[in-house]
Amino acid sequence: VGAYETDITLMKEACKPDVPPNITFIPYSKNGDDVIPYQLAADMLLSYYSRHDHINVEYNLPAKLSEYMVTGNLIITADWPAVWTLLDETTARFVQPENIDRLEQVVRDVIGRANSERKEKGEKAKGLALSLTFESNAQHVVSRVRTFVDSGLGG
Repeated sequence: VGAYETDITLMKEACKPDVPPNITFIPYSKNGDDVIPYQLAADMLLSYYSRHDHINVEYNLPAKLSEYMVTGNLIITADWPAVWTLLDETTARFVQPENIDRLEQVVRDVIGRANSERKEKGEKAKGLALSLTFESNAQHVVSRVRTFVDSGLGG
């Protein structure tokens, strides 16, 4: 959900000779609310950013992660340090960044597992997302900054 037409063409080419009937490619929507039903219906949600897509990807938390968490669906994400500030191995599947072959392996593994296994991590991520508050996020950030400063690396 939410791809450029050129990317959709490339993805369909990669799926040849036949695009599986349970895979739908949805272009970007001007109305973000159009995406919600697709996210809720998904078996899994991918948040796989690369250095080619985003500047400072190691330190920038993808904006969609919180949105994905609330769906209760399994999240597969690149293993960047910023992502670990929100998710861990109990709430998501992590994939080595910049390794599309490994991403494919993880997606295939997830598809092959029982739905209950996918839902377990998804529901845990959902519970975490619903418990987050501005204050808890601020405390987490302050704690990380203090750790960094106390280590002597902060100047």
